[in-house]
Amino acid sequence: MYKIHDRKVVFRSHIVKKMLERQQNKPDHHSKVGMFLYPCKKPLCTECIVLSHNGHAFQRLSTAYRNIRDQLQKKKEEIQDKLLPKYRELLEGEFQKRAVLSQQANKKQKQIEEHTHNT
Repeated sequence: MYKIHDRKVVFRSHIVKKMLERQQNKPDHHSKVGMFLYPCKKPLCTECIVLSHNGHAFQRLSTAYRNIRDQLQKKKEEIQDKLLPKYRELLEGEFQKRAVLSQQANKKQKQIEEHTHNT
C-alpha cells in the first residue's frame, strides 16, 4: 500500500496510517477529514477546523493535494533542469583538477626518484 516506505531505508522507521485510522485516535471525531490547513500543514475534519483552527486558511484536501503535487513537480523539474547540470559541470571541473594534480604529483615523484638515484 505504501510502497515508498517499504523501499527507502530512510522511511522504514515511519509509521504510516490511513486517514481513517488517524481520525479514530480521537474519540470525539464525528466528521471525515476533508480539508487541508495551510498554516498547520495538516489535513483536518471540518469539526476540528471550527473548534480549534477557526480563522486559518484552508482548502479542500483534493485541491491541496494537487497544489502540493504540482509544487513538488516544479521543484523536481528545477533540480533536473538547473541544479543537476550545474552540479555535473562543477563535478567535471573537480575531476579535471584532480587529474592535473595527479599528473603533477607523479611528475614530482619521478623527479625525486631520479634525483635520489643519481646522488
